[in-house]
Amino acid sequence: MLNKTQHKKISRQLEEIQTLLKQKDSKPLNFIEAAKYLSISQSTLYKLSYQRKKKTTN
Repeated sequence: MLNKTQHKKISRQLEEIQTLLKQKDSKPLNFIEAAKYLSISQSTLYKLSYQRKKKTTN
């Protein structure tokens, strides 16, 4: 069972995801939005992107 604080946090996250998904329909996510959408830090997204780029160029 969720307490009030957890419920509010999840509700906020869902609202943010809905907003990002609506924006995605009209345009691609930018780097910051993508990190938020994936719930990872920008540095983690950069590292993952770099690793993928490195992998595809070899």
